[in-house]
Amino acid sequence: MKQVITVLLFGLLFNACSIDKDSAIERIVDDYYKIYNKRQDIDKFIGFYDNDILLEDIINGDRIEGKSDLKIFLNWGNLNFKILESNSLKITE
Repeated sequence: MKQVITVLLFGLLFNACSIDKDSAIERIVDDYYKIYNKRQDIDKFIGFYDNDILLEDIINGDRIEGKSDLKIFLNWGNLNFKILESNSLKITE
């Protein structure tokens, strides 16, 4: 009986950790898209990426290596860019 209770407690503990991890990931994703939609804080947005990011766009042929290349590629300082809607990207699930 003691072993069954121990297994149940470990199962509940593991499940609780999983729930906390999921909610932390949800917060990160929510922050990511809020910052992306506002397009105001490039450094905070770039902070979501690893220093050694490698992005290869197979459609346009772009290859982005590192955060500095990503910052240049995104070009958030472009004065000709206009946000058309406040919720240009909205994820519901």
